[in-house]
Amino acid sequence: MSKVYWITGISGVGKTTFSNILKKELDRRNINSIIIDGDQIRKILKKQNEFSKESRFEIAMIYSRLAELFSKQNITVIVSTISLIKEIHSWNRKNLNNYVEILIKRDMNKILESDSRDIYNKNNVVGKSIDAEYPKQPDFTIENISIDKIESYIKNNIL
Repeated sequence: MSKVYWITGISGVGKTTFSNILKKELDRRNINSIIIDGDQIRKILKKQNEFSKESRFEIAMIYSRLAELFSKQNITVIVSTISLIKEIHSWNRKNLNNYVEILIKRDMNKILESDSRDIYNKNNVVGKSIDAEYPKQPDFTIENISIDKIESYIKNNIL
């Protein structure tokens, strides 16, 4: 049975890294899976510069609908996205079967130290100039985990 892993958190916490390691472990277990990466989907949709609240909601709903589409075809979906919008979390819980919400948090000083894309010097940044609506009860909250411990965390807790 397929699942939807919704990996969320502010920019720079390691969502993509976590998602790639999760995908690798699912592949190792021969579980058919796909990653929906928020940055990649924004690029495909040519929405890289649209950051209004309405635009963020619209794009997040696209991620949710894509996850629904693939999971109904028995594909496990990993969604790597900021999408810190309470209506999205609520919609996902109501509409996505086997939904697993994973919130990743990291110390802001560490995020700023490794901000190679200079994201936190821009406007319209969730967690800085835009309030983050964190999930109320994520299935997992991961804080300040080092890259070398992600794989064992996934094996021992997520899967």
